Amino acid sequence: MKTLLLSLLLILSAELSAQWVRQTSGTGFNLFGSHFLSADTGFAVGYLGRILRTTNGGTTWVDKSLPTSENFNSVYFASATTGWILSDVAKVYHTTDLGETWQVQNPDVQGVRHIYFIDAQNGFAAGAIGSLSRTTDGGATWTQQPTGIQGSTFIRLQFTSRQSGWAVGSVGNQGALFRTTDGGTTWMLKNLQQFPVYLYSVFFIDESIGYASGYRETILKTTDAGESWSIQRQTASGQGLYSIAFVSVDTGYVVGDGKILYTTNGGGLWQQYLPSNFNRLEDIHFVSRTVGWIVGASGTILRTTNAGGLTGVDDLESGLPDAFRLEQNYPNPFNPTTTVRFQLTANSFVSLKVFDILGREVSTLVNEELQQGTYERTLDATALASGIYTYRLQAAGLSQTRRLVLLK
Repeated sequence: MKTLLLSLLLILSAELSAQWVRQTSGTGFNLFGSHFLSADTGFAVGYLGRILRTTNGGTTWVDKSLPTSENFNSVYFASATTGWILSDVAKVYHTTDLGETWQVQNPDVQGVRHIYFIDAQNGFAAGAIGSLSRTTDGGATWTQQPTGIQGSTFIRLQFTSRQSGWAVGSVGNQGALFRTTDGGTTWMLKNLQQFPVYLYSVFFIDESIGYASGYRETILKTTDAGESWSIQRQTASGQGLYSIAFVSVDTGYVVGDGKILYTTNGGGLWQQYLPSNFNRLEDIHFVSRTVGWIVGASGTILRTTNAGGLTGVDDLESGLPDAFRLEQNYPNPFNPTTTVRFQLTANSFVSLKVFDILGREVSTLVNEELQQGTYERTLDATALASGIYTYRLQAAGLSQTRRLVLLK
């Protein structure tokens, strides 16, 4: 009986892992970072100047590598054509033609690990001890910005709005989490307890709920905007978990040394995809609730179009909802499109509208009779300006409102 149960579990795990499909990258070099603009277009960067680009969802990857001995650690695009790469010798490379050509934009920024842009003008390079490099003119100039926290190293950043952002890294030999509420001008150390492991990645679902991952397979969670953090997972013999991402409040993924972990209950339980014969996995990036990529060692590129095969994430017809619910849009922040999911418990006339910060209606996503069920609608904000917006769902006398952030 035990043998049969184990066999069934192995079969189930194999089916799940098969939902991450290996793509042919055309390189055997290690890939360290990725960024995807849509389900079709994205980049992966890595060892000895590797730059790979796809415009067809990874069916083919075009080699756009540069002749350099530098390793490219991070890539970020702030618009459909404009992007940056950060190298391990603190150089920033810039493109304005979707990676056809790249120029050295700054030969000596203070940062070698991660590059992140809030919008097309404002960005950061992280990885130096005690400071960040910051640009306010699209990378034309970079200035060194002390963090104000002695011995601190920022490894990865994420902003949830123009003003509110997070970083993970270390202070001395302790893991650390940092927060800014003024667009990165000042940073505060936010972990109240000491984490004796380095932290490598951070991901906030909204302003309150966030996760971080690091060495010893550490996974942390906050539900109070970082005022307190709980350890969800940590193993004494575990290696690093280098990148974490969530596609909903409950469903998330983290990748690291030879493994993919997933949760479907907000981190209450983290399980491992099998088989576990992956190379070291460095970065995970989702462009929607269902479409995502993982990149890693030896040219590894994995893609999913169904959220890794996790039940309920991509199936809107899996059952009738028992609660009226408006979910957080994904991705958020976004540019220029984002998806809004909502649930109706009864047939009714439904209104789903988007408003600017002054309360003016700027878009109508739904204005019709709908049956009980779960729905998704896409907001195309191409014509809208960067900023904070609210979206409101009204149906059957009920109403819920959430906030979204458009960063161009």
